[in-house]
Parts: sequence; structure tokens; C-alpha cells
Amino acid sequence: MLVSGWQGDVMPTAANQTITAPIARRADGSPVTGPVLARFVDVAAGTTTMSIRLSSMRSGPPVYPPAGLDQKTATLTMFATESPTGAKGGAAVVARAAWAFADCRTTPYPGVPDPTLICVKDGFDLAEHALSRGQ
Repeated sequence: MLVSGWQGDVMPTAANQTITAPIARRADGSPVTGPVLARFVDVAAGTTTMSIRLSSMRSGPPVYPPAGLDQKTATLTMFATESPTGAKGGAAVVARAAWAFADCRTTPYPGVPDPTLICVKDGFDLAEHALSRGQ
């Protein structure tokens, strides 16, 4: 039997058929790495920690964790608006020193290192980060 679908963020249960794909590897056996995009939408005010999930449902297994916790070239950009066609406005890049792959729910920034979470020092609040850039 072959069952196929487009939604890769469904949690495995007795009623759900899911797949665990192998890690892509180069000829020398090292894993293939590269940029990954994760989106956080409608984050509640005061939130400092979000799970890295490539899911519109905020569920499912975390996927594509960073190759290491010290990703100096990683970026976090916040946008004030997004149109139905995907045009974004009001961008603010969060300083790399102001966020970490970590859990800050019980321990203040920089939190407890965790490759499945992102912690933002001043929270996921665009106004705070725009102010820190002098806007």
C-alpha cells in the first residue's frame, strides 16, 4: 500500500501514517547542511521562547535543528506585516547577540541551550527590536 500526502508535520499516532526520512548525506558520510527557514506567526505578547517547528499547526515533531548551537551567521528577522501575496513590511533584524537556540521559559536569557527552541532576549516583540535599532 502507498499512502502519500503533503503535510509533513503530523504527529505519529496509531491513526496517523507518517514517514521518517533518512538524513541526507554527502559521499563522505557527513550530513548535508544549509539554510532553513522557520516562521513564527501570531506569537503572543511577552513570549520569549518558541519551538522550531516547520508547521502551520504549531505541532508535529521539531525538524531541521541547527548543526550546532553556535550558528554565528544565523539570522532572525521580524516583520510587522505580511500581505496575502507574501509581501512583507516593517522588517527588523534581531541582533545575533539577542537570541539563542535555547529555552528561556524558566531561565532568563541566554536560557538553557536547546537546538529545538529559539529564545529572544527581549521577546518576540517587533517594537522592542525596532527601538533597539533606533527606529
